[in-house]
Amino acid sequence: MKAIQVKKEKKEEHVREQEDKVKESEAKCHGKRLEQRQKSLVIMQDELKEIKKKEKKTEDRKEELGEPKERADRDFRKQKIMTFRTLLLENALMAFFISLLENLDIKFGMETLISLIFKRSGICIETCTDIIYKISTKDLSVPYRDTLEKIAEGINAMKIDRKGKTIRVQLREAPT
Repeated sequence: MKAIQVKKEKKEEHVREQEDKVKESEAKCHGKRLEQRQKSLVIMQDELKEIKKKEKKTEDRKEELGEPKERADRDFRKQKIMTFRTLLLENALMAFFISLLENLDIKFGMETLISLIFKRSGICIETCTDIIYKISTKDLSVPYRDTLEKIAEGINAMKIDRKGKTIRVQLREAPT
C-alpha cells in the first residue's frame, strides 16, 4: 500500500512539472514543442489515473478483508519444535561421542565419527536378543579401518540397549 502511495506522489509531481512546461510553452508560443509537451502530459495523466485506480482497488480489497487478524502461533510452535529437536539430537550425539571417547584410547573428531559410522552403508539385523549393525569397510584405508574397528569395540563396550535388546556393531567386509 505504501509503495503505491509513493508511486502516486512521484507521478503527481511529474504531472505538475509537465503542466508547468506546457504553460511555459504556451507563454512562449511554441508550436511543435507545445504539442510534444501536451502529448506527454496526457500520457502522464493517464498513468496517474491508472495508479489511482490501483490504489482504490487495493483500498477496497483491504476493506473487504477487514481488520488484520492475529497470527496463530502454530507456525511458531512448529518452528520451536524443530529447533528443539535439532538441539536435542545434537546434544545426544555429543553425549554419545563423549561417552565413546571415554571408552577408547584413541583420539578422533566428531566429523570422523560421523563419516565412519553414520555416512557408511551397512545392514541392521535384529534377533531375539540383539540388534546388530554391520558397517561396510569398502573403500576404507587401513588407518581408517583400524579406527572404525576401535570405534565399534568402544560402542560394544558401552553396552547400549534398545527395547531390551543389546546393540552391537560389527564390521562387514565388502563382498568380492
